[in-house]
Amino acid sequence: GAGMTVYFELSEVPSDVGEITVTVDGVSIANDSSNGWTYDPSDNALTFHGTGIPAPGGHVSVSYPVGGVCP
Repeated sequence: GAGMTVYFELSEVPSDVGEITVTVDGVSIANDSSNGWTYDPSDNALTFHGTGIPAPGGHVSVSYPVGGVCP
């Protein structure tokens, strides 16, 4: 419903927040505070909003660069 949010904690701290990509069931979700996701550095977590909120049982995939780690 309106005003509902979902939190998704990240395991590492992104080195470049602009490079965070989020997909839900293979569909790309935009960085959007109305119908997408936003990043909260104080919690190191993503918050999903509006139509960007994953469906129950949906598979959320988040990728982002991590500083100081070579692949």
